[in-house]
Amino acid sequence: MLTPEQYIAEAINECAINIAKRLDETGTTASGKTRDSIRVEITENVYTIFGRAYFGTVETGRKPGKVPANMMAIIKEWAIAKKIGLNPIAYTRQPSDKWQPKYTPEERALNAFAGAVAHKIATEGSSLYRDGGRADIYSEEIRKTMDKIINNLGAIFRTEIIESIKLNK
Repeated sequence: MLTPEQYIAEAINECAINIAKRLDETGTTASGKTRDSIRVEITENVYTIFGRAYFGTVETGRKPGKVPANMMAIIKEWAIAKKIGLNPIAYTRQPSDKWQPKYTPEERALNAFAGAVAHKIATEGSSLYRDGGRADIYSEEIRKTMDKIINNLGAIFRTEIIESIKLNK
């Protein structure tokens, strides 16, 4: 029989696992860094689920405004992980002794795409933000876990009290 503390810890750990699964099931996972950042910490009966910075944006999206200096690099990494197909952008200028292209046509396409997406996010927010967000990755899972803990903790305490009474007879 689990103690109430063990039961809560087990439920919170299961919640963290289910949040990671939801990231994959909803197609939100690209590189896996956000999913892999989920961890549970238990300190003095305080149960906390942590994720990387800006974890909340998986449900809310990113609002418009200042973006990190490496935003284009982040978007390029995301596009590669998501296997987004882009048409190469060829150079019109011919390479010569005086000029050599800095990027391949594929890199040019990726740079142009990342720049356009970064600008769109900075000025209007991400598409998830513009669409109003969602609540099916962690919010729903946390609510279900809280309901489960509340509904089952009474039975655990009741069993502990009954066992205690039997022991003291």
